[in-house]
Amino acid sequence: MRRFRIIAGLAVMAAVAGLVLVLTNRTANDGDVTINRISSEVAIKGYDPVAYFLEDEPTPGDSSFQAQFNGATYQFASAENQSLFEAEPASYAPAYGGYCSYGVR
Repeated sequence: MRRFRIIAGLAVMAAVAGLVLVLTNRTANDGDVTINRISSEVAIKGYDPVAYFLEDEPTPGDSSFQAQFNGATYQFASAENQSLFEAEPASYAPAYGGYCSYGVR
């Protein structure tokens, strides 16, 4: 019986610790996030970030539709997509600043 209480207590502590980590973890686009702009000053190589959500495929952006977020310039295929991005940029900006999640530590 004592062994069961110890194991149950450890399980509860592990669950609480995991919950604390999840609830206090910052999302990828909270605050200042370094945006991957290695290839140019334009984020995600000029592709429209909103189109990934609306059309489920990469769509090249147009340099006449641009917006700034976290120090990077994003391009859009249309004025409508630009407006959607400007209303909620963190919802459309790439996770992990556009870096590969495998390499993020």
